[in-house]
Amino acid sequence: MTGSNFNKNGFYFEQRPLRLDGGTCTVSNTQIKQLLPTGWSVTVQHAIEQATLKNVSVGIYKHPQLALVVDDGVGRCTVNGFNVKTNGWQGTRGSLFRGWPDVAKNITVNGRAIA
Repeated sequence: MTGSNFNKNGFYFEQRPLRLDGGTCTVSNTQIKQLLPTGWSVTVQHAIEQATLKNVSVGIYKHPQLALVVDDGVGRCTVNGFNVKTNGWQGTRGSLFRGWPDVAKNITVNGRAIA
């Protein structure tokens, strides 16, 4: 996605994960269910000027992978409400996140608050 908003009530059903490429993007009220490994669930790439993730739920099943990647060159990334549940493996902050948002609120892994 480039310079857009993604507000999906229900499930994001696609073979590929969400990738925010450039401009200003918002992802809100979205559930992602990862049954097959793709490497990550949501990535915020270096060309993004402003990314906002709000009320996003991620379920990752059986295969360890990243839930959120925030590249170093991102202008600003705000996350408020990002809940990850790992089924069939024990996910941790270190195994689920690469990079970290500028503003991180209400982030949980398997019901446990990490921000």
